[in-house]
Amino acid sequence: MKIIFTFTILLLSIQSVYSIGVTVTDSNELMGCWERTIYPDDVMTQMSKQDFYHPELQKYQWFCFFENNVFRVVTSNKKEVHTTQELKSLYNSMPAPMSWKWVTDGVVNVKHADDSSLNAHWIVTRIEKDMHVFGNNLIPKNSLFMAIPTQDLQNFVTVRVLRNINDKSVKSDQNP
Repeated sequence: MKIIFTFTILLLSIQSVYSIGVTVTDSNELMGCWERTIYPDDVMTQMSKQDFYHPELQKYQWFCFFENNVFRVVTSNKKEVHTTQELKSLYNSMPAPMSWKWVTDGVVNVKHADDSSLNAHWIVTRIEKDMHVFGNNLIPKNSLFMAIPTQDLQNFVTVRVLRNINDKSVKSDQNP
């Protein structure tokens, strides 16, 4: 019952919690791979009060939403260039320990088969025009803003700003 209540509150509060971007209303908008935008260290610390990955060893991250609810994450300690096709073929014959499920407009559930403590509902919005946050740090147009809200829905535990890796119009190493 507590889970249903919490989830209902989450769904009703999406608009109030998120004043950034436009709610993603179609799961197809997520399909493909997205590269994490890296900001100065002080901003990255503000964005991830609880992190799934080591801040230096896994600083660079790529998130892939594939058909059949397959979710993949690639991490690295150095800047790399990937394509969606490359990442898809990298894992083609391997089991998928993570999955994603479209819950409702603006909400995606990511499950980790190997560690249920990492399961989370992410709120997702699309950035429709260039904007600046945390000072003069750019969130480029067409970015995906994903965040896990705090239990009280007043803030975020973890935030990711992601750029579609097939979007050649924006540099992936935005760091004004």
